[in-house]
Amino acid sequence: MEWIQLLIGELPGVGTLNVYLSSQDTVRDLEKLIWKRLGYSWPLIFLYGGKIVAAEERLVRFVSGSFLQARPLGVLKGGKGGFGTLLRGQAAFRKKSRNVSACRDLEGRRLRDVEAEKRLTKWYAEREQGKSQMGNSYSQQARRNEESEQTKRQHEEIKAQVGNTCRTVEANTESAVVKGLAMATKRKRNFTESSNEQRGEKNVADQSKRRWILPTFEDSSDEDDNIESSTCVQGSQENSVELDNLLSSSLPIANISG
Repeated sequence: MEWIQLLIGELPGVGTLNVYLSSQDTVRDLEKLIWKRLGYSWPLIFLYGGKIVAAEERLVRFVSGSFLQARPLGVLKGGKGGFGTLLRGQAAFRKKSRNVSACRDLEGRRLRDVEAEKRLTKWYAEREQGKSQMGNSYSQQARRNEESEQTKRQHEEIKAQVGNTCRTVEANTESAVVKGLAMATKRKRNFTESSNEQRGEKNVADQSKRRWILPTFEDSSDEDDNIESSTCVQGSQENSVELDNLLSSSLPIANISG
């Protein structure tokens, strides 16, 4: 059995480890030996030449001269690797060409022509939709105009009816006022005529009464007048006699004779 000396570097907490193994041992045996030297088990990944070494491979494959150089790396559960691995994974999804429009599809057509056809089809659809919407808007506008005209005519009819009603009411009111004034004047005239008739009847009654009363007063007044006239005549005669006597007694005879 051939023995192999291995130099294991960059172990966590140890640094470099020098071990001796048989040429028939595998990478799994090397991992167990490292666990024994460290005193605890920790999953490791061995890299050789930048490539991962499987756990079932024999160590004799990696003998170069008299030493085998391996680099164990610890693996965390649930890890996804480093940032470089992420970039390498994204490289598969990266576009290989920036001039995509010049590429061809499975039918052999340019992608730019396909996209132009899609845009043209979309534009035609939008145009038809715009025409239909415009037609609907025109029809709605015409309907609104017709409704507004109908409403305007209805307002005019209602306004005319209101005007006719107002004029009719005004004429009826005026005729009613005229009739009322005429009736009031007629009542006043009738009242005046009736009062005049009553006053005339009263005057006739008074005159009839006076006919029976006035003759007595007239007779008595005539007698009084006769008495007064006779008295006045007698008084005047007496006065004239007294005046003659006075004159005759006061004047001298000579003067009278001369």
